Amino acid sequence: MTSNPSPRIVDQRVRNRIMEVLEILAGGDESVREVGVGNFFEWFYDWLPHRDDDRQNSWAPNSAISDDELVAISAVRALLDDACDDTASDITDEELIASGWPSRLEPAALSALLLMQKRGRFSEEAEQQQPGKQE
Repeated sequence: MTSNPSPRIVDQRVRNRIMEVLEILAGGDESVREVGVGNFFEWFYDWLPHRDDDRQNSWAPNSAISDDELVAISAVRALLDDACDDTASDITDEELIASGWPSRLEPAALSALLLMQKRGRFSEEAEQQQPGKQE
């Protein structure tokens, strides 16, 4: 990978990571069993802050994410924030599944993921205005 990537390449990489996290959230109960309750929440928050996080106001827009994608991701984030706020910090995987949150998150995450997949993934090395198009 590029040692000093441009801001655009960083944005492209972050968008790709968000897609990967959405794949996990879209997996619902099975994803909780695969990655564990902590990762189910925290991998998303590695890229987008919780609404109460101090980074919330400083999170800059991502030039690789379209307006429609941002709306869809924001809907997932709102649900995940609610799930996080409603969940005890020591909850087990099976308790989270029983709460119904993974099932409630699944459709919104899948919708956001499918929207992002329409455009595809961006290069991790070269700046692109659209995924898959070498500039």
